[in-house]
Amino acid sequence: AKRRVAAAATLARVLPRLAAHDDVAAAALAKHVTGTFQKLHALDELAGYTGDTKDTGDTGGTKDTSDTSLQNTSYTSLQMSLRCCASLAEGIAGDADGEELKKRLLRCGAVDSVTGYLLDVAFAGEGARGLDKASGGWSAAIQRPAVALGLTALRG
Repeated sequence: AKRRVAAAATLARVLPRLAAHDDVAAAALAKHVTGTFQKLHALDELAGYTGDTKDTGDTGGTKDTSDTSLQNTSYTSLQMSLRCCASLAEGIAGDADGEELKKRLLRCGAVDSVTGYLLDVAFAGEGARGLDKASGGWSAAIQRPAVALGLTALRG
């Protein structure tokens, strides 16, 4: 598992540099990253976060603790994909080629996907929406597994 994580980190650093010099590769990379970021909410669902706030007060959702092997495999796979894409976005160089790739990601909707997840899903609960860091909604939101990956992606 550690080798897979190390290989993914290496690819996340190298792919933006390679794709930046080829329009077709840059378009394909931007499309893939955007599609992956659109699945941020799915990571929470696979982890058991229902997002149901009507019976939980201001907790921002309940956690279903039922586990299955298939769910764990899907969760691990999606988590790795999201981690790679977040690292890739974070590692885009600040040079002219990197800035062009960032613009392409913006046009494809990658940033909208991440901010949409953060605002409309993770921090949509009572308390969290108002940025009340002492609320149960805020606590529940920051515990969602996809939040850290979304914030990492926005650093890029």
